[in-house]
Amino acid sequence: MGLAFSVTDKEHYRQQLAQLAGIDLDPRGRGDAALIVVFSIIYGFGLLAVLFMLWNRNYPPLKSKNPAIMTLVMVCAWIWFGSELGANGHVPLAGTVMTNCKAFGVWLRILLGVCSVSCLIALRTYGLYRVFHLNMPYQGVGFYLPFLCYFLCIIIYGIVSQLIDASHTITYVAVADICQYHAGFKASVFALLWVTWVLVAVLSWKIRRIKSSFNETREITLACLLVFTVLAFTTVMHYTHPRFPLDIRLRVATTALDHIAVNVLWWLIMGKPLWMCAVRRDEYLRQWMRKLRGDGLQRAYDVETANATDRRGMAELGSYGHATILQDDEEARHVGFFYTLDGAEHEETKASKASFAAVPESPVVARTVRAAHYSHSDVVLTIDESAAPRGNSNGHANGSGSELSAAGRPESPQLVPQTHQSYRPIIFPDQAHMAPLRLTDTHGHALAPLDSDERKLI
Repeated sequence: MGLAFSVTDKEHYRQQLAQLAGIDLDPRGRGDAALIVVFSIIYGFGLLAVLFMLWNRNYPPLKSKNPAIMTLVMVCAWIWFGSELGANGHVPLAGTVMTNCKAFGVWLRILLGVCSVSCLIALRTYGLYRVFHLNMPYQGVGFYLPFLCYFLCIIIYGIVSQLIDASHTITYVAVADICQYHAGFKASVFALLWVTWVLVAVLSWKIRRIKSSFNETREITLACLLVFTVLAFTTVMHYTHPRFPLDIRLRVATTALDHIAVNVLWWLIMGKPLWMCAVRRDEYLRQWMRKLRGDGLQRAYDVETANATDRRGMAELGSYGHATILQDDEEARHVGFFYTLDGAEHEETKASKASFAAVPESPVVARTVRAAHYSHSDVVLTIDESAAPRGNSNGHANGSGSELSAAGRPESPQLVPQTHQSYRPIIFPDQAHMAPLRLTDTHGHALAPLDSDERKLI
């Protein structure tokens, strides 16, 4: 196996042997070599992108794209490309391990390449469907089980293909130095691929109306259009020109379209967050968080976990950290990244605009302190001692406790507002938390005979 930008003597000899057998073929040459070089460079950039993505995998905009799945997509695309060079006749096979057409043409190209890329994209789409349509987590047995079943099916498919005679699946044609697929076997492969991508399209349709901050529906829609176009072209090519690997123009066009599609699909999903992470890391993270809160998708994207683990980003975020209190009327229902105020609390605390930077370590305490902080306005009412009624030495006025007003009711101390009085929230351990006590009228009547000291004891 070699790479040459000109037709070698071996290729001329191969062409002559094929003509004697009644087969017309174009020798491997400049077009095949150019395709290998171009896509090797493209996949080289893909390798650098994957390494950069994994290094910054805790950066929230990247983490929301599921780096593990996208890494596997790129790895499967590399396997697909390497095995397709032999299956489509771009490199010499004679005298190499690539004459084992079942290993390279079925296991590597079809199962670990095409089917695995399709399955991983379907898995990512199904995850979005679970989160936005079913309100279920992006993890767990229910998330992975359908695709474990899919992988089990393609493994069984590969084992059956291995056991069936090569004349019914894929064979090595020595005179032409190519691997040739049987028509029935190709039909089963294309049926599997079409079913997979129809499933992706159906899931994409079901999540078409989600309010997404990061263009998932647009990405999946464009991916489906691109893949269906290429899949239709490849299907037609295999059935109208079953010996297309012998024609240099057709084999280069087919391979190029396949790998343009898979690379466009990958960069369509990962391109923007990767670029922004490299050139505008902190600015884009602030913009990303703001848009996320505006769309109310903190829970769906597990932002608090992602943000807490990205220490580089947190160092520069300042007020965009965990304890940020949103100040806009429309956004004021969201406190921090997870806790959401209900309507009553929102109306009572609409005027509050404050934030504090300290975040308790316990997530339960964090939510409690945020809620308590946000439920108090900046205006703190204190007692004006000069205007308060004076009583006897034990702190009570008028014998039983206070002076009487003209209406015969105890006169309350005058409350004077003091704005922006600083205070430090008190943090209790998790086990000390209890539900707030809400007294009803019945409780009030029962406690009426008791004085204030006895009530405190209760």
